Parts: sequence; structure tokens; C-alpha cells
Amino acid sequence: MSYVNIRTAIVSAFAIVLFSAAAFAAGNAARGVAPATDAKTCGQLVSDTREMLAETEVTEDTDKAVESKISEAVAQCGAGQFTEATETVVQARALLTQE
Repeated sequence: MSYVNIRTAIVSAFAIVLFSAAAFAAGNAARGVAPATDAKTCGQLVSDTREMLAETEVTEDTDKAVESKISEAVAQCGAGQFTEATETVVQARALLTQE
């Protein structure tokens, strides 16, 4: 390989790494949810999600699905599964924004 080809390959690889890191960070920011790290923050996530449900007009099916996710998150918070509870809250909020 010539110097130009090697340089192009390195620059391309570096650009892909930067783009991937930026996309990952943007995905986390788009979720708008800081991960729960303890029972207090976990409870706050659930409370905020309940408030979002109360303020959002959704179909009965969506309401039931979100309530189910909230119940699941409450159980996960109680069991100390904060990462799982955060993901469940994100899923519930995604249901709210799909309508």
C-alpha cells in the first residue's frame, strides 16, 4: 500500500470511531433519562413517568401498556435493579411519544 492509501485508511477509521461515539452519546442524550443509581433516583424516574402519562392523552391500550411498564419499573427499583428499571422507564416513555 502506498502512503496515501494508508493515510486514507487511518483517517477513515478514525472518522468512523468518532462518528460512532457521537451517535452513541446522541442516543443517550435523546433518551433524556439519567440512569438511576439508587432507590431515590429510581423512584423519581418512575414518578416523572407517571406524571408524563397523566399529562399525555393516549389510547386505552397505550395507557395500559405504560402502566404495566411503570409497575415493572417499580418492582425493579424495589429489587435494586436500577439499570433495568431505567430501561423500563425509557420503554414506557417511548410508548408515550409514539402517539
